[in-house]
Amino acid sequence: MQKLQVLESGLVYWLHDFTAPKVFNGLYFECLVTDQKIAAHTKVKERTGIHVKDWPHEIFKPERFRLT
Repeated sequence: MQKLQVLESGLVYWLHDFTAPKVFNGLYFECLVTDQKIAAHTKVKERTGIHVKDWPHEIFKPERFRLT
């Protein structure tokens, strides 16, 4: 039996085979460091539990995430 990933919009995740953190926007993952977009079915390595609005590190082009 295969388990489905439970993903929450706005949370930051670390994905397998990727080196930068990604935020899930409800449809796909978006990289916080580049303009990269990754499919939602990509395997999550670690769930940070931190919302993108509360992310303590620098974000490339934060206007992409509607942080207001």
